[in-house]
Amino acid sequence: MKGLGTSSHRSPCALAAHAVFCSLFAAMLTACGDVTLDELLSNSASDGGAASLPAGNVISPPYKPGVPDDNSPGLPGTEIGDWTFGGLGTWPPGIRFAAPLAMAEDGRVLVGLGRPTDGGAAHAVRWGLGSASAVLAPLSGSPAFAVAYGLSSGGDIAVGQSRSTRGLEAVRWAAGAATGLGDLSGGGFASCATAVSADGSIVAGWSESANGIEAFVWSAGSGMVGLGDLPGGEFLSRAVAMSVDGETVVGVATSESGERAFRWTATEGMIDLGTLPGGLFSRATALSPDGRFIVGLSESQRGEQAVLWTVDGGTQPLGDLPAGEFYSVALGVSADGATVVGAGSDTNGLTAFIWRADYGIQSLSSFLGGSGVDLGRWRLREALAISPDATVIAGVGENEGTEEGWLAYIPQ
Repeated sequence: MKGLGTSSHRSPCALAAHAVFCSLFAAMLTACGDVTLDELLSNSASDGGAASLPAGNVISPPYKPGVPDDNSPGLPGTEIGDWTFGGLGTWPPGIRFAAPLAMAEDGRVLVGLGRPTDGGAAHAVRWGLGSASAVLAPLSGSPAFAVAYGLSSGGDIAVGQSRSTRGLEAVRWAAGAATGLGDLSGGGFASCATAVSADGSIVAGWSESANGIEAFVWSAGSGMVGLGDLPGGEFLSRAVAMSVDGETVVGVATSESGERAFRWTATEGMIDLGTLPGGLFSRATALSPDGRFIVGLSESQRGEQAVLWTVDGGTQPLGDLPAGEFYSVALGVSADGATVVGAGSDTNGLTAFIWRADYGIQSLSSFLGGSGVDLGRWRLREALAISPDATVIAGVGENEGTEEGWLAYIPQ
C-alpha cells in the first residue's frame, strides 16, 4: 500500500497516523511536524486502551454562539460585541481533547473526535449549537474506536470510521444508530467514509479493493462503487470531500507523475488537477458545496503551499504566513470561494490561517484580534472547517499550553 508522500525538506509523518486519520486532510496535518494530533491520537486505533465513555452519552446544556451561558461548558468563552470565540474544553465529560472535523451548513452542529482522559481509543463526538451533544455509538468491534469525518448539511447524518468485528470500517450514523458500510471486494478488509451529501444519501471515502486502496462512492441503492485511479503509477486513490449533491468528489490519487489532487464526476471520471509550477505532487482536501472551488496543497518552487482550484481550470497559490518555514495547507473553503482556512507556518510554528480574495493570507489570530476578539493565551494551530457563508470556523489549538478544540462565530 502506498502512503502519502512528502517533499524532501519535510519529515514524513508516522505510519501510525494513517491508522488514526483516514481522511487526507488529517493525515496531512499529522505530517506537519509539530502538530499535536499525532501524539494525542497515536493509540486511537490500536488494540490498547478500551473506551471509557458510554456511547450515546447525551450532554446538556448545549452551547450557543453569541449567547453567554454560565451553565454551558467551554463556550462562548470570550465574547466581544457580535464576535464570539471559545474552546470546546473537556466536553463531553471524560474527554481530554476534542477536535471538530466537519460542520453542518449553518455551523450549528459539529462532528469530530474526542480522546478520553484515560488514554483509550478515540470516540466520534457530535456537538450541537442549540441542541444536545453526544458521543456517537461505535460499531461492535473491540476495543471501541470511532471518528466522524463528514456531516450532512442539516447535521443529522454523520459518516466516518469505526472498528467493527471485521476491522476498521466505514460507518454512517443516522438517528443515533451506526451502520457499517462494508468495503470493496478483494484485498484486505478496511474502509473509511470521509464525506456525505447534503441529504445523507451518498457517501464517499476509500476502501481496500482488489486493486489496492481505492476511492469509493456509496448509496443505499448501489452499495459501494470504486472510482478507480489516475493512469500510471502505483494504484492508490482516496476520496476526501464531496459536493452537497453527491456528484463531485475530490481527493488524492497516483498518476504516472506521482500523487495528484483529483476531481471526479460520473460523466467525466477522475481528472488530475495538476500542481503549481515546479511541483511534483498535490492533494485536494475540501471543496465548496456546489463543487466549483477545490482547495488543498501543492508542491511548488517555493515549497508546499495552500492552493485553490476552480472547475474552469484555474489554479491559484495562496502563499504562506510571514517568517517560519515555508508551508501551508488549505483545509476549508466558503461557498463563493472567497474565503479559505487552513494551517501555515510562522515564527510560532504551525498556525491557523484565513485567506480572503480581497486581502490575501494572514493568521486567524491576527484576523480575530483585529476585529476585537481577545484570544487571551490561545494559540490557534489549525482551522479545520468553515461554514458555507464563512461565519463559523472550527479547529484545534492550545489554550494556555493545553491542546483543545475551538470555534469562532463571525456574524456578517
